[in-house]
Amino acid sequence: MGSIVSEQALKAGIKIYGGVPGVLSSVSFTYEVSAAVVTFTDTSTENPHAWFWDFGDEVTSTEQHPIHDYVVSGNYAVVLTVTAGNGSSASAPVMVVVA
Repeated sequence: MGSIVSEQALKAGIKIYGGVPGVLSSVSFTYEVSAAVVTFTDTSTENPHAWFWDFGDEVTSTEQHPIHDYVVSGNYAVVLTVTAGNGSSASAPVMVVVA
């Protein structure tokens, strides 16, 4: 594993709906940076059924736990959007720094 940025930067989360079965209550993820390779782990609650990652460099993924290799170092606004079985969705943005 590569270096891990601060705990505050590791956890992204936005609360949305709550208390309704099958509706997303939060979407969140963690990540680890090793050189230009970033391993993302979805930690969202309420068992989402679909994932859409925008890595901030015009590349996307629909995997639950993707690994992404950035071509250029820099700051990237990564957004995870998850969708529940009932069609509700929520997004969590976080700034990822790739050295």
